[in-house]
Amino acid sequence: MSFDDYSGQCKMSAKTLVDLDQLRVQQLKKITLRGNLSELQERDADWIASLFHQHGGGDVPVEVSLLFEDQTVTLQLPEQKVTISEQFLETLDKVWGRDRLQLHY
Repeated sequence: MSFDDYSGQCKMSAKTLVDLDQLRVQQLKKITLRGNLSELQERDADWIASLFHQHGGGDVPVEVSLLFEDQTVTLQLPEQKVTISEQFLETLDKVWGRDRLQLHY
């Protein structure tokens, strides 16, 4: 970014332009689902299993971090790596909740 004396305005130049959604998908390293074990219902577990089955076979690991009696239990799922897409992230956000979803870049 620089000031253009001729036009009297700022100008910006870039070597490449990248879609932010595409960049987010490419740079994601891990997903953590956070929650409270006492609030977790069977349908939540079924939903997670179904979603991971649909998007499985990728490179991004998933972990589940649950609060249980003032202790956090983190379940790392090394076999459960997912393929990231904007649709997958939107579904996680909508169903699991943005405040309980942590994306690691």
